[in-house]
Amino acid sequence: LYRRSFRIFPLYFGFVGFWTLIYVIGLLGNIGYFKMLTEDIATNGGFLYTYIYNFSSFINHFRGIEEVKFTIFGHLWSLSLEEQFYLLFPIIVFFLNRKQLLYTAIGIIVLTPLIRYFGYEWMMHINPNHKWASVNLYRMAPFQMDSFAIGCLLALTGFKRIKNAVSFTWIFLGGLVAIYFANRYLVIYQGSSFEAIGGGRRLEEWLTTNYQHVYLFTLVNFAAAFIVMCFERGYGLIPKLFNNKVMVYFGKISYGIYVFHI
Repeated sequence: LYRRSFRIFPLYFGFVGFWTLIYVIGLLGNIGYFKMLTEDIATNGGFLYTYIYNFSSFINHFRGIEEVKFTIFGHLWSLSLEEQFYLLFPIIVFFLNRKQLLYTAIGIIVLTPLIRYFGYEWMMHINPNHKWASVNLYRMAPFQMDSFAIGCLLALTGFKRIKNAVSFTWIFLGGLVAIYFANRYLVIYQGSSFEAIGGGRRLEEWLTTNYQHVYLFTLVNFAAAFIVMCFERGYGLIPKLFNNKVMVYFGKISYGIYVFHI
């Protein structure tokens, strides 16, 4: 955790701090372009500095604050979600034994789709804005707990009961592709269009169509875990791909690329 924090914090806070400085300069010098670039600092600076930026849209609704029109921090919500896991999950691991941790992970995987279903319905009740509810569902930690629980399940079990890992993974991925196209053409049958519901522009809005948000997140998370399983076992082309010198190099600089969103 210490090494991970040492890798993440300096660049993250340096990036946010730099744009905070630009915001202050724009404010003091009344430089419109600087103020436009850093509008999100004025509105959501507290969320950025405390790693709860993924909750900003949800909380700002109750504060009566509208979403900023332009932001250079839009991608940092995922780092907030990741950091919340890094801070809370070690506590869970510390207090539970291996068997308890396994049952906890399974319980979270089972319950999270239900939390997404009722959470989306509740958010649409308090604010009938499809885009707002969809974005919150996609970004907020309570609705994405199964992703971390599936990773925990992989670490605990290695999915050892799956013997032919590569074939199983390919079949599973093929099923995901089939589900995607089925949903894409289902909306056309329902009299709408792929673009009209955000499919061509916003992933979040597309995923809340036909209740995909209930199950598809979990299936995608399992697909990612199965790919990692193949990598760990040294099967197929995946290990060769990720052990390639070019991929290793990009792996080392990937965090910087992410933060600067190159």
